[in-house]
Parts: sequence; C-alpha cells; structure tokens
Amino acid sequence: MRIPHGYLGLASRAALAASLLVSFVPTQAGAQEVTADPAAEPGAQAATTDQMAAQADLSTEIVVTAQKRSQDIISVPAAISAIGDRELQAAGVKDFTDITRVSPSITITDGGNSASSTVSMRGIGTFAFSTSIEPSVSIVVDDVALLQQGQAFGPLNDIARIEVLRGPQDSLFGKNASAGVINIVTKGPTKELSGYVEGTVTDDEQEKIVGMLAGPITSDLGFRLNAYYSDRDGYIRNLYNDHFLNAEKSYGFSGKLVYSSGIVGVTLNGNYTNIKSNGSATTYYYLAPGVTQNGQPVDASGQHVGLGNTAVNWSDDKVANSRQYLFSGKVDLDLGFASLMSITSYQNWHLDTLN
Repeated sequence: MRIPHGYLGLASRAALAASLLVSFVPTQAGAQEVTADPAAEPGAQAATTDQMAAQADLSTEIVVTAQKRSQDIISVPAAISAIGDRELQAAGVKDFTDITRVSPSITITDGGNSASSTVSMRGIGTFAFSTSIEPSVSIVVDDVALLQQGQAFGPLNDIARIEVLRGPQDSLFGKNASAGVINIVTKGPTKELSGYVEGTVTDDEQEKIVGMLAGPITSDLGFRLNAYYSDRDGYIRNLYNDHFLNAEKSYGFSGKLVYSSGIVGVTLNGNYTNIKSNGSATTYYYLAPGVTQNGQPVDASGQHVGLGNTAVNWSDDKVANSRQYLFSGKVDLDLGFASLMSITSYQNWHLDTLN
C-alpha cells in the first residue's frame, strides 16, 4: 500500500516503532524523603520548590569538547549550543539533515545528492556544488574533521551529543570553519556489559533495525560496537519508466576501543557506511504558463500539478550511491602542567551520482 505524500513529495511520517532493550547493567535506585510541613503556606512551598530547582540547574555541569579539550560549556568563549542524546531522541533526530530541528542557526540545502547539498550557518556557507571546494562550515566527528560535507549526510546512530559552534573557528579548525563548526561526538564504552536492539517500521514502507553492544574488556580497556540497516521504498512515481524514486537502502557499522591508564589515553575508531539511493525527486506544485526548463518546455503530461502531486516524467532516474571508510586513532598524554594530543585518521569516500 502506498500513501500519497503531498506537497513536493514530503510528508510527516507516523512511525510505528517497536524496541527491545537488552541490558546487563544492574540498576541501583536511591530516594530522598522530603517532608512538607502541613502548616506551611502554599506560597512558601512553591518558593522552596523553585529554589531547589534553581540550585539543581546551577549544579548541573555541561561538559563539551568543541575546543579540543573538556570544558564546562559556560567557560567556552564562543557562541555554542550542546544537544545531548535525550534531546536528540525527543526531537526525532535520526539523520544528519534533522539537525536543523534542534539548531535553528543551521540551514541545509538539498542539492539532490550529498555532494551537491550544502550546510550553512547563520546564512553563511559555501554554495558551490563541487567536491573540490572547501566548505565554510566544518563538520567534525570524534575529533576528526571530515574532508567533505557530503560525508556527513546519512543516518546518525549512537550519538552522545552534537555541539554547534557559531562564528569563525579558524584558529582551532582551520580555514574551512569560517562560518562555524558542527562537532558530533559518539558514545563510548560502558562500565558494565550492555546492549540493545531496536526495530522501526513506518507507514511509508520503511524498515530499520539498529543494534549496539558495549562493555569492558579489562579494567583499563573498553569497547563499543554499533550496526544498522535501513530500507525505504520510493514514493515519487516516474511516469517515464514506472519506477518509484526517493528510495534509499543503507547499512553501516562502527566500532570503538578506549584505553585509559594513568596519564595515557588511547581511542581507536572505525566506521563503514554504504548508502544506495535513486535521488531526491521533487514534484511540481505550480507551473506558470509558458515556463521553460533548460530552454525546453516543461513536460507535465500525466502529472496532476498542484498539492498532492507525487509524479514526475524523467527519462533517467537519479542516482546517489556512496560508501565510506573512516579510521582514526587518538592518543592523549597528561603531563600535569600540559596535555598533549595526537589525532591520525584515514578517510575514503566514494560517490556515484547522476542528476
């Protein structure tokens, strides 16, 4: 069964999700008893509650690593926002393009494929559709700056937090961060063996499964593994060949090893992602009389131009297939009076497109 998706083939998805959480972590619950004085006035009780909430907020420290070291967000001399995993889940951030839901200063322009899509911050970005052009917004994943913005487009899994630094960050991230930085931090190993498996089925014929396993290997060494598979059917019909566009099938897995002993810390990351898509097709909502495209009249035969149009007439389907390998290693050395950090990475990104 196919559900029409309305204007430009876009629609909200009412997802029916079933999740299974498998955890081996023993839980401990503690409670504090608060006794209220029945004779106290309601206003005094409300004031006490507000004071307790304010004290709790002041005692909460948000630690970020946007400036390549752990800092309280209050002490960072930059315009920065930090979005934790709970906020990301509540906002339904499952894909890189969903970041705009939690950070209004970010604008993502869809160019039909990841190489032609752009990221801007506060209206500043690089709007040149070429892989040889350096971007104005740098995207960093686990302390490694991605070579191309297109590498970031895809599912977001096992994310601990996303930090958004607005404004020039050239001193720490180089010349391709003149507009800002999006710093993505993935989750690390857990102290106890834990894991989960989560499955999602939507009403627009998408199925997705995500799995995670993490825990300690020794007292100083821990691991975290994550894998996913997603399959979404197309919903825009190409009348030329009766294919359905905007379909996407992707899978990937990642692994992390963290060693910490004394003054030495070592982190190894590995990631592989494979995405196959037949483009990002948009449909006509309105056509002015006599309008042309590329010097030729627009062929709207068989299409119901207007709200609810879910058809196009193209001689070729779009293609946007990519695969990526990313390996990185980080060594931290705490000398007391100073900290030394070394980061080495290898990135291999292959993209096949047809617009």
